[in-house]
Amino acid sequence: TLHSTDNQLRVKAGISGTMNVSATYALDVSFTMFRDMLLFMNDTVGAGNYFVPVYDDGNLLKVHGEVNYPINRQLTLSLLGNYYGYDLSGQEYAWHKPVWDGTVKTGYNLRNKIIASAELTLLGERYARVKEPDEIIRLPFHPNLNLGAEYRYTPQISFWLKCNNISYNRYFEWNYYPSRNFMILGGITYSL
Repeated sequence: TLHSTDNQLRVKAGISGTMNVSATYALDVSFTMFRDMLLFMNDTVGAGNYFVPVYDDGNLLKVHGEVNYPINRQLTLSLLGNYYGYDLSGQEYAWHKPVWDGTVKTGYNLRNKIIASAELTLLGERYARVKEPDEIIRLPFHPNLNLGAEYRYTPQISFWLKCNNISYNRYFEWNYYPSRNFMILGGITYSL
């Protein structure tokens, strides 16, 4: 069985507000002291590739910021970013956890009839550890572009389409486990 992470102390402070009627911002910093933080290491010995739990004590300093800004009535822009500073007592890195991540998103709303979005997610450098042979693998920074569109035929019926990983770039969020390539999802929404 897996142990639960014990957050012994968590302190958070920040500011948030509006720049004008509809533009918002937020900035916060948090500090967490923990015991038995659950991390995962690859185990490739034997049949297959498995994750082995690894626990560590330490602390985490997280800085989070975001801005939502309407460019005009139809177009909005959102920026979001996080920085993670791990200080661990036993492990060299927080395995599979990014040093930073971010999102740039824009949304377009034409008379509440046609809604479109574009989102660029950025996943920072991560490190993975393989049990046998004992080695450390660097998982590089990765950008990912997603697009979406929705047509509201009536207030009750809408048609939508989402395209994920437009760059068609194979990347590994977890070591040896590739994320999905280019993917299209579509559907119909009906509400009473």
